[in-house]
Amino acid sequence: MNAPVDCRKRGVARLIALSAGVVALSSWPATTHAQDAAALYRRCKASIVTVSTDEATGTGFVVEDGSVVFTCYHVVSDGSPIHVKGVESANAVLKYYDKNRDVAILRLSKRFRSALTLRKSTPEPGTRVYVIGSALGVYERTITEGLVSGIRHEGDRSLLQISASITHGNSGSPVLDVSGDVVGMAQSFIPGTSINLAVTSYDLRLTVDADGLANQDEFSPDLITGKRGRNHKKSTGPNEQVTLGRLGEAAVPTEIRDKPNMSAQVLMSVSPSQRLVYRHIGKGNWLLVPLKNGKVGFIPKDDVYDLPYTVYLKPKPSEPIKAHPVVAELAISFIGLPYVKGRGDTGGMGTSELMQLIYRDQGIELPHDLDAQRKVGKEIKRLKDLLPGDRLYFKSREVAYIELAGIYIGDWKFVTSDPSEGNVCSHSLRDPKWRDRLVGARR
Repeated sequence: MNAPVDCRKRGVARLIALSAGVVALSSWPATTHAQDAAALYRRCKASIVTVSTDEATGTGFVVEDGSVVFTCYHVVSDGSPIHVKGVESANAVLKYYDKNRDVAILRLSKRFRSALTLRKSTPEPGTRVYVIGSALGVYERTITEGLVSGIRHEGDRSLLQISASITHGNSGSPVLDVSGDVVGMAQSFIPGTSINLAVTSYDLRLTVDADGLANQDEFSPDLITGKRGRNHKKSTGPNEQVTLGRLGEAAVPTEIRDKPNMSAQVLMSVSPSQRLVYRHIGKGNWLLVPLKNGKVGFIPKDDVYDLPYTVYLKPKPSEPIKAHPVVAELAISFIGLPYVKGRGDTGGMGTSELMQLIYRDQGIELPHDLDAQRKVGKEIKRLKDLLPGDRLYFKSREVAYIELAGIYIGDWKFVTSDPSEGNVCSHSLRDPKWRDRLVGARR
């Protein structure tokens, strides 16, 4: 079987005659398909660019706020200057890459006016898709049409197999659904076949999440780092800096996972000497790694050197009280761990210990007693005012005392360590069993 070929174009010598159908629009099975494709092309073409270095040419597409471009890592891996050209042009720098998934994120020297959106779900086989890219590195914004032929899994990455034609120069081309959302990114093809492969949008979103790490020396402008002196006092004022975590450095090649166990899904690989912000989460063997987008990951404690710095987050003055996505994400990450009364590490935990651990991580020390916890923080009096990260307190069925506490995660759901279920799990406030027992909420 022929091996897949990456679809960048290297040098003028690679320029070959175009075969019918490679660049031209595929034959449409119906007039409506042609109309859909034409409308999609007009809507998306300004977000698609040619990415070139001294050694290679490929395709990319603009996402987020217009300052970020996705392309394949093999297009920009030579380390030479990167230039991006489309309806607009700019220079770019390699901001982040994942070799395993062959994904690179570029930061543009200026903001483009048009951008695409990554689809959250993976399309099913049979879904109609379109590819727009720089065929052969010369024919910019060429569109082809096809179907998702299958979903392929290789290790911890997933690939779309598509019938839409791609060739040299198409590396990094967006694979679009009929709505114009990105469902994948063209990566390689097998010569002499109709087998073409693309990175799924799910893997692209994982790369975006991983890019949220404070890797190397690049920190958000709102982050302040400094040595933690002996007389350091934790800030408590509403407009003062709060602790985000400790600064660490990977000691060995390792991985960030979505839960604190080795069988959990890998979010990204971490290279030796890569810097990251981490937090301790009790007596377990894992560290929590906060991401800039509010999500969290976990890394083995033994794989990280501690550096003599604490990283602080400085909130903006007069910022209104809002959701606590880190708290909600951390609560979700513990789902499935066993209920063990009185435990405070990741091997299992009771209801009170779950609340204490998560909020201690945010610099908030809660009492062990649930009745006392209920009096800490701002009271929320209406269900419609609940935000992710708020604390919920439930009375016993028989007597009037606080029996259970949970963390609201949105969509009427909350996470708790439930002795009746025997583990950390989620329940819904739409269930009268829980709504009728709710006696308090705090932020």
